Amino acid sequence: MIACIEDINNINHAPIADAGPDQTVAPDATVILDGSNSYDQDGELLYFLWSLVTTPTDSTAELDDTSAMMPSFQADKSGEYVAELIVNDGEVDSLANSVKITTENTRPVAHAGADQSKFIADTVILDGSASTDVDGDLISFQWSFSLVPEGSNAIAENHGNGA
Repeated sequence: MIACIEDINNINHAPIADAGPDQTVAPDATVILDGSNSYDQDGELLYFLWSLVTTPTDSTAELDDTSAMMPSFQADKSGEYVAELIVNDGEVDSLANSVKITTENTRPVAHAGADQSKFIADTVILDGSASTDVDGDLISFQWSFSLVPEGSNAIAENHGNGA
């Protein structure tokens, strides 16, 4: 009979990948991923392998260095990005760990048009068509007066509801 004795001190444990906490960023921001909390309980050197597994439609985002501990990419479209990290200790891969990066919706920028001078009782047409939204969302308009002359009966009539 042959006995097989395994030396438990020579077992190589799989490392643990930690892709960092979920992030919310502004559209077009540079996102820095952070795998620095990944570890190997055997104390072995870690090798990193990052990938973007989900990106918004029409995004061309790419990681600048898929083997870095802290790679970055440009969040070029509004929406959700998911990055995945696998670490290797030279022998064994970790389970994948992912991080979700979501762009926050930014406020649109209102442009009410150029200042105007008119005669009393003339109709004034305001033009907000130069207003913008960096996220590409449809914008709507709501006009109001912040100041009117005493005794004025001017009213703001809202026509149209999108740009």
